[in-house]
Amino acid sequence: MDGYDAFESSQASSAMRTTTTTSGHKRWTPSESRYFIRFMASQVEEGLKVDKGFKPQAIHAAIRAMKQAFGVVVTEANVSNHLKTIRRRWARIKRLKEMSGMGWDNNLKMIVMGEAEYRDYVQIHPQDEPYLNKTIEDHDLLEAICGNDQATGRYAVQFGNTIGTQMDYNTEPSEFSPLEQYNEFFFWGDKCTW
Repeated sequence: MDGYDAFESSQASSAMRTTTTTSGHKRWTPSESRYFIRFMASQVEEGLKVDKGFKPQAIHAAIRAMKQAFGVVVTEANVSNHLKTIRRRWARIKRLKEMSGMGWDNNLKMIVMGEAEYRDYVQIHPQDEPYLNKTIEDHDLLEAICGNDQATGRYAVQFGNTIGTQMDYNTEPSEFSPLEQYNEFFFWGDKCTW
């Protein structure tokens, strides 16, 4: 009997281990993903988004919220990976919106294409089909979560431009052109002479 009890207890402990350990990979259901997007947008409203990510408090709150709402245990890595997936989705939507031949209906939150162009485009790019001529669910929330993460170069400054001035509104000509300011410098190999 003692051997049977030991066998039974070892099976119970191994069953507990398999239910508590995870493989690290999480496949998000559409309802879990939708809930997660809405939850993370609420974290943005609370000021827990920084630079290109979220504060640790937001990540841990998401872990607790997923456990509470769905009874699933997600890890920080699962949350981080799903945020990357959402950012890739947003980058694709943003790229499509900016493409020539695409229209944007702000009321319907829809990227609009003509029927013939749509058919031709989807044959070549089937991965973009879910975002064309269909309402993009939670578009504004995705923008809140992922917006400002993609560098556009809109405020880039060229070499020689004076930093800190509004170049578009500067009506007074400068004394020297940007290149004339550097004519005093002579560069010979690794040396700079004045």
